[in-house]
Amino acid sequence: SRTQPCSTLFVANFDPKIKEEDLTRLFGSMPGYQRLKFYDKDQIPICFVEFQDVSCSTHCMTILNGFQLQSSLPMRIEYAKNKMSESSRKNNRTSASPTIGSSTNNNNVY
Repeated sequence: SRTQPCSTLFVANFDPKIKEEDLTRLFGSMPGYQRLKFYDKDQIPICFVEFQDVSCSTHCMTILNGFQLQSSLPMRIEYAKNKMSESSRKNNRTSASPTIGSSTNNNNVY
């Protein structure tokens, strides 16, 4: 199922050697950029990038989806399931991250 347009983007499939600063520089050059959260789960880096609004995130996704940053891996960019700020407010106990539409990991349910 396709995820609804969102002002937060999920970014994956980039070289593990890529640093958070590289991604911040790349996405920070896009109109409406607000912030980036970088995660390295089991040596598979992903990040979430928050934009001012859906039109800015859509523009960024159109421009950078498939972009090759310092490697032959084309980045995969899609809308996050939740806005970054919304998921942070819902769960103050942990550093909550937005989820993507295909995520089935519910091990944080209490």
